[in-house]
Amino acid sequence: MGNNTESYSSVRGYLERSFKAIRDRVLEIEETGNVKAVIVFGSAARPEDFIRGLSDIDVLVVTEGNPGRRQYSFRLCDSEVNVTYMSVEEVMKIFSLGDPLAFMLHGDSIILKDEGAISSLIAVKPILTEHTLRVLKGSSFVALGLAIESYFHEDHKNSISHAYHAVRYLARYKTLEKDREAGRFPISNREVSEVLDGKLLNLFTKLVEVRDKAIGKEECKKMLEETICTIASELGLKHPSLSFLEENLKGEVNIVVVKELRGSMVIRAEIMTEEGIERLEVEETIVRKLKSLFECFHTL
Repeated sequence: MGNNTESYSSVRGYLERSFKAIRDRVLEIEETGNVKAVIVFGSAARPEDFIRGLSDIDVLVVTEGNPGRRQYSFRLCDSEVNVTYMSVEEVMKIFSLGDPLAFMLHGDSIILKDEGAISSLIAVKPILTEHTLRVLKGSSFVALGLAIESYFHEDHKNSISHAYHAVRYLARYKTLEKDREAGRFPISNREVSEVLDGKLLNLFTKLVEVRDKAIGKEECKKMLEETICTIASELGLKHPSLSFLEENLKGEVNIVVVKELRGSMVIRAEIMTEEGIERLEVEETIVRKLKSLFECFHTL
């Protein structure tokens, strides 16, 4: 289950050229002695899953002491490059926490530069913790929120891409939750497909197939509706339909946040209306007004 329209060798060549440019740029703008490692992780480490023009290139820069910056992005050819900074001590901490990023660095990364401190560190498999599960589940909700937000912005391609990420995060969460002892962390599309079955596998397969294709609103709506329903079902949550959201989110949707509350998947949205900014929470067939998207409790 890989890139559908561009050959593996073409994508690999593009990524190799990009990696050299990224490494040179990072070392050019940083004090060379402070940079201990430059690492690519995520889909850019897997040419078979990388979609040129859609997939980002994620880079971790590891520094000797506290980094002077935390994150920045830039455009390189057809890709958005997201650069994150961490100190050696912070990388050690995410491994001890069992953060999903540690699993990615361990199982699926390409080292562009290393002065020796990082290779041995990321070679050790992280331990599964409650933090691992909490972050993966939360990441699935974040990606789903972005998918819904993109749909309302009529950005159907990115809506499908975010839905794909939401299902992939959920697959990792359910795999680790089901067999904590094995600690299997599926990363690639192939590995994710191997751990899924039933409706979730069918949905993931369809999302991979259409992810790099131009699709219209109706097809996007159908896929996103299925994604919302399937994720909620897998987590045992009630949920509002996408059609119900469209009926009630009147105006220009700015932000969408997905939360798990009261045994339900709730959708919170900030909307620009003729009267001003409105914030709503939609839960199955109920709509509430909010003061903030991040309220925890409400007076019913």
